[in-house]
Amino acid sequence: MANLLFDVVGNLFKKPFTQKYPYVKPIMSKDFRGKHKYNKSKCIYCSMCQRACPTGAIVVSRDEKIWTLDLGKCIFCGRCQEVCPTKCLVLGPEFEMAKKYKESLVIK
Repeated sequence: MANLLFDVVGNLFKKPFTQKYPYVKPIMSKDFRGKHKYNKSKCIYCSMCQRACPTGAIVVSRDEKIWTLDLGKCIFCGRCQEVCPTKCLVLGPEFEMAKKYKESLVIK
């Protein structure tokens, strides 16, 4: 009982372990896999990212030069970034992607 009381009183004077998330944004590491950043001018539409994507979230049309990513299907594994020969696709630090409509999760 004395140990419990000692722990409770000791924790009253310690700094909280949790973060105040909505008010204080966390600092993400450089290897964090968040929302994709796509540089359309570098893309050669080789469709390597489409073939590497395990969920089929990426669709590439070489003839029409259209590249589409559905973040609702993406599992953020980073395989598309690894296989991209021009490095036009990079996973960035942004992780807040809550949307009201699924259609707004599509990057073109």
